Amino acid sequence: MLRKEHMTMRISQEQGFIDWYVNEFMPEHLTIFHESFSNEDLYRMVRNGRKKAIEYGFDDPSSQVHFVTFMWKIGANFYQFPGFKEIASTTEQSAPERIERFYNEITDAQRDYAIDKTNDRYWFPETMNRGSTL
Repeated sequence: MLRKEHMTMRISQEQGFIDWYVNEFMPEHLTIFHESFSNEDLYRMVRNGRKKAIEYGFDDPSSQVHFVTFMWKIGANFYQFPGFKEIASTTEQSAPERIERFYNEITDAQRDYAIDKTNDRYWFPETMNRGSTL
């Protein structure tokens, strides 16, 4: 997934990560999503996804790639659902260890539930409260 040369391409920095993810990773691994959104939306979505990954302590680029990819494949707020929530929120393990747990410990039922209940508005958290009368 991530090769050593990606680390020297500033992928550890926000814009380098977003450029690489949208322009190189998505066309190859997430083609249907890449073709379904404008570049502007893709950049916003990946930027917001990476921010959410960092918020949960996924601070290395490889773990961020996996986290954002889960957002695409399972749902924008996958980390809020049973199984995923417990793993994402733990502080006792490193980011790579938690990513491994997502792959090895999440049941089909947990994954299917998250896919079914996801809310795509989480791609754009900055707009979620618009129109609120509070």
